[in-house]
Amino acid sequence: MEFGKIHVISNISRDIAQVLFASIVIGPLVAGTANLFSLSMGLVLSLISWYFSIALIKN
Repeated sequence: MEFGKIHVISNISRDIAQVLFASIVIGPLVAGTANLFSLSMGLVLSLISWYFSIALIKN
C-alpha cells in the first residue's frame, strides 16, 4: 500500500479513537451517567484505535 493511503487510514483511525473517547468516556462523565464498565470499554477501544493509528505510520 502506498504511503498516502496508509497516512489517510491512520488519520481515520485516529479520528475514530477521538470520537470513541468523547462519546463513550467524556459524554457520560459530563452527563453523570457513567459506569465503570462503559468507561473501561471506551478507554480500551480508544487506546486500540490510537495504537492502530500509530502502528500504521511506524510500519
